[in-house]
Amino acid sequence: MSKASWKVALAATLGMQIASSFMGQAIPTVGPLLTEATGLSQEQIGNVNAVAYGGNLIFLLFFMPILARFGPVRTLQLSGIAAAVAMLIATTGWLPALMLAAVLQGFSYGPSAPAGSRIIAETAPIRHRTLIFSIKQSGVPFGGVLAGLILAPIGHWAGYRPAMIFAAICGILAAIAIEPTRRMLDAERDRSVSVSPRALLRWSNLTSSIRAITQYPGLLPVTFMALSLSVIQGSLFTFTVTYLVARGLDLAEAGTALACLQIAGVTGRIVLGWLADRTGKPIRNLVLQSFAGALFTVFFGLIPNGTSLLLAGALAALTGFVSAGWNGIFLSEIARLSPPDRVAEATSAANVVIFLGYASSPAIFTALIAWTGSWTIPFMLFAGQLALMGTVQGVMLLTGRHPSVNLRRA
Repeated sequence: MSKASWKVALAATLGMQIASSFMGQAIPTVGPLLTEATGLSQEQIGNVNAVAYGGNLIFLLFFMPILARFGPVRTLQLSGIAAAVAMLIATTGWLPALMLAAVLQGFSYGPSAPAGSRIIAETAPIRHRTLIFSIKQSGVPFGGVLAGLILAPIGHWAGYRPAMIFAAICGILAAIAIEPTRRMLDAERDRSVSVSPRALLRWSNLTSSIRAITQYPGLLPVTFMALSLSVIQGSLFTFTVTYLVARGLDLAEAGTALACLQIAGVTGRIVLGWLADRTGKPIRNLVLQSFAGALFTVFFGLIPNGTSLLLAGALAALTGFVSAGWNGIFLSEIARLSPPDRVAEATSAANVVIFLGYASSPAIFTALIAWTGSWTIPFMLFAGQLALMGTVQGVMLLTGRHPSVNLRRA
């Protein structure tokens, strides 16, 4: 495609990534209000978010044929509308409805990575691929920035219902905005693919995802590195607001700290993606990020009661820069390590593993809080697993046994 085409493609995917993340962060951002309205303890927002990530897994495991049938742009539009419906369901303040909303919101987020990767892999210049993937993925924390700066204050002053309605409106507008790109970017959709319930829910959809992640050299270690990072990121995105409210900040202040974390994540994805392109050693960069992420997670978990917004925001930003700055590098590596015609499938398979981390980490974190009565211990344990993964992969690199480093860039 032409140079103009990849810019249009990046604008469309980035815009929908921001909107999807904005709606995805709506529930944890107003989490203290939602848990109060539904009679849950504050830390139970982790279980609600775990349900959302479970919805994401359902899409990735069984519903990828939708992407092939309708094309990436139409799939992203449908997902934006579904997420908006989820936001409206959450306004009921009824616990079963909140869980349904979480499942639907997670399901609607499922197409984001494989659809975006398919578009970017087909349009991005190879020498800038990691940077372009990282810019696209910067939409995830940027959506969180907007959630922290917009939805938290709306929730603080007007309640969670206006906040969720506002998020729904934004999702619908984003889906409408990318319609002009559909003719160009959905040209290769396959109308012969069946999307009947029987075709979508067949066992082969599940097994094909498992095969894709094991079939190509280098995918597994890169995916496990990202899995370890996703455990930290999922916990930070889920619990930052609730954790800081428990430490003495009000909802608007905690939302501001979340915005600091997410702004740093935006910056980290772009800067670290650019750096990975310059060094030509993205896996080594991810290993170094894992050690830095573990260290800053420890510091974040040691925030004292009665902390100031300045300290909370600074630690959140440091943690977010490295712990939420890996996604573009990871997706670019998946695209590099996969055959060109299997990028969407490999990305989906890898994201199944990643979202297992996203889905399990909030539930495990919640259980650890209930078991230990402490917010600090879960942060320490999660930081420890990231440092361990970085050590294992670092040893593989030093001994020349890491399969990804021996593969030439596509």
